[in-house]
Amino acid sequence: MAGQPADVQYVPITFQRAGSLAVVPTYPRALCAPMKIQLQIETHDRTLGFDLVAVSNTLKSGTVVAVPGGAKLQYEGTLVRKAVGIPEVLQFIVDASVNIELALLATWLYEKVKSRPVERITVNRRIITEITEDRIRQVFEEEFRFHE
Repeated sequence: MAGQPADVQYVPITFQRAGSLAVVPTYPRALCAPMKIQLQIETHDRTLGFDLVAVSNTLKSGTVVAVPGGAKLQYEGTLVRKAVGIPEVLQFIVDASVNIELALLATWLYEKVKSRPVERITVNRRIITEITEDRIRQVFEEEFRFHE
């Protein structure tokens, strides 16, 4: 269409009830806002956060690191509960486009937590208690599919 921006594609959609033609913009995936998924890890291991996102042996809120699969992991902080035997909750944001390699991300996360005392992983309020590579990948895939 003449006079329209080059980065916008217009696709005609026909409404059956009215029988008229409407023009609705659809944006290429590259222009869409990145998806953000909340990730929480409940663990008794106080060094896990350092192993995931520490830069120069420093762990501070807002730290962003690139992780396998094309995503970025942002550290949001740690919830520390003052009781015996209660795990800390590491809080992260997974910032990714829709086209990341979820299998690589799930494998990387599993490798980081598999030999650690992790009680559960929460992905957008979906709790994973059976911490396996396949289960982590399955929940990531379901969450990303839901947000497409």
